Amino acid sequence: MGKLLNFQKEENCDCEICELVNEYGEIIQDADSLEELHSIIAELISEARSIGYKDALMQDVQNKMNILDEIHGVCNCDECDEDNCPID
Repeated sequence: MGKLLNFQKEENCDCEICELVNEYGEIIQDADSLEELHSIIAELISEARSIGYKDALMQDVQNKMNILDEIHGVCNCDECDEDNCPID
């Protein structure tokens, strides 16, 4: 049943989503019934959402840390040293 859905394997990708799709792609290929296939795909969607939420939260925290660094005068630009910043 799962052979109807062809998930392309990403061999050169190390991100969590590609790993997840690669893992579930193999599991989906072995599904014996429509119900089993539906259940596996629902799990894949749930796990992918969890990864997306985690990534969004991590990005939000990083943005807040950058704002705090700016407030306290810590520069992260590539064009300066701490004493001579073109942004200041």
